[in-house]
Amino acid sequence: MNRITRSVSTAVIALVMLNHPVFSQGKDFVAVRYSLLWQTISPGEPLVINVEIENLLDEPVNVDLGLGQAAGVDVAVTPPNATTYRARRVTGGRNSCCGMYFGPMPTVTLEAKQIVRQQMIFDEWFKVPVYGKYALNLKFVNANVRAASGLSGQISSSSLEFAVVPRDENVIRTRLDGLEKTIGSSDYPDSRTNAALVLSQQADPGIIPYMTRLAYMDDSYARLATSALERLATPSAMDALDELSRSRNATVGGAASAALARLRKR
Repeated sequence: MNRITRSVSTAVIALVMLNHPVFSQGKDFVAVRYSLLWQTISPGEPLVINVEIENLLDEPVNVDLGLGQAAGVDVAVTPPNATTYRARRVTGGRNSCCGMYFGPMPTVTLEAKQIVRQQMIFDEWFKVPVYGKYALNLKFVNANVRAASGLSGQISSSSLEFAVVPRDENVIRTRLDGLEKTIGSSDYPDSRTNAALVLSQQADPGIIPYMTRLAYMDDSYARLATSALERLATPSAMDALDELSRSRNATVGGAASAALARLRKR
């Protein structure tokens, strides 16, 4: 069987449409739906999970995903060879050991019948050793749901399936182009940020021109773009960073110079 290496980490962000949701319930008054942005991924692509939380009641509900506690998210992955790998639990905020973060809504109050949408981007958590179908079990370990009337419950775990397939350059380019278009044209700031995060998590040399353009789309994206180039660490990526470091835009130039300095110390 063809073997590949893939690692998977997490960020949570907002406002995307969901497809083919899987339902779980918090005491039947909050619906939590999970789905995949892409049902298949290839080596170098992140696994993106859409999360939709809906308040089914006619009163406010507070949803705390429990990410600020010692054990935030529990992830277990079963690859085609059926040997389950349990990823290390991580907490919210910057996590130095895993190089990931959660945001922006680990805790949110939903008004009556309100829906919020978030995403989780898995990029470095676990290794995907072979092509084929995978099962992923996801649980917010310390999540708590509490209604204004006193009702309380927990969010149950959920299972999803995805497949790791050989690279198809046409599919990848279509996805990258779509993400870049969203960044440049969406009316929703959270959607633009979401697309920028997903785009910057591609471990593919083909993202170099995308990252060069991303750095100039908004100052807030400069660090995302230069960090992506730093992770690639190829000669072409370093050339791109060198060019960005000479930018007249101080934010872009500073982020690129810092990334180059770190790479040259390795």
